[in-house]
Amino acid sequence: MNQSGNKPTPAGARTSESASLQGSRQEHADSAVRAPNRREFVRNISLAGAAAGLGGVGVLAQPTPAPQRDKALIAITLDLEMARNFPKWEDSHWDYEKGNLNDDAKRYAYAARAGIATADNKAKYWSDFTANKDISESWIEAAFGPFNSVRHSDLTLPYLERALAELPNHKRTRKIFFVNGWLGAFIGGQKNEAALTIVNKFLTDNPNLDRDLRLKILENVDLIERAVKIRSKFK
Repeated sequence: MNQSGNKPTPAGARTSESASLQGSRQEHADSAVRAPNRREFVRNISLAGAAAGLGGVGVLAQPTPAPQRDKALIAITLDLEMARNFPKWEDSHWDYEKGNLNDDAKRYAYAARAGIATADNKAKYWSDFTANKDISESWIEAAFGPFNSVRHSDLTLPYLERALAELPNHKRTRKIFFVNGWLGAFIGGQKNEAALTIVNKFLTDNPNLDRDLRLKILENVDLIERAVKIRSKFK
C-alpha cells in the first residue's frame, strides 16, 4: 500500500524505487570510504600552500609532474660502469665507452671524479682547468664544485691563490657567469684563517685589480670571515 492507503504501489515501481535507494546509499558509502591516502593528503596540503603563496588556486588544478629520472640513471651508470676501484680501491679506471654514455653523462662523471680526495687527482684537475684546451668550459663549471668540496680544504688550499690569479684571464676568455662560479667554488671551499689570509694578501698585492673582480672577491670572502669568527668564538 502507498502512504495514502488508497491504491497499492505497483511491484515495478517498488523495485525501481528500491534500486534507486540502494544506488544512493552505495554512492554515499563510496564517497565516505574513498579517503585520500597519505601521499594525496600531503600533496593537497602542499599545493594549497603554494596556491596561497602564488596568489591563485589554479595551482591546485595542475597535474602532478612525472618524476625526473635522469640523475638517478646517470648515477647508476657512474657506479656500475665507470668507478672500477679494482683490484685495489686506489685504482680508478674510468671507461666512458663501456657504458656508451652521452655527453651529459660524461660531463657528470668527469665532475664526480673531481671529488676524489687525493693530491694527484687535484693536480690533474687543476691542470685541466687551466691548461687543457680540450676540456670544454661546461665541463670545468661542472667540476670545480666537487673539486672544492669543503671536506677537501686541506688539499685545495694550495690552489686558492692560483685560482685568484686566474681571474683576469677568465674575465677575458670565459663567459660572464664563469667567474662567479669559479670564485664561489674556490673561496667557498675554504673555511679557515689561512684561506682568509691568502685572499686578503692577494687583494693587497694587486691594487690595480679590476674593480668588479675585487668586489666579487670581497663578496665571496665574507663567508670565510664569518666562519673564522664563529670558530674562534666556539673553540
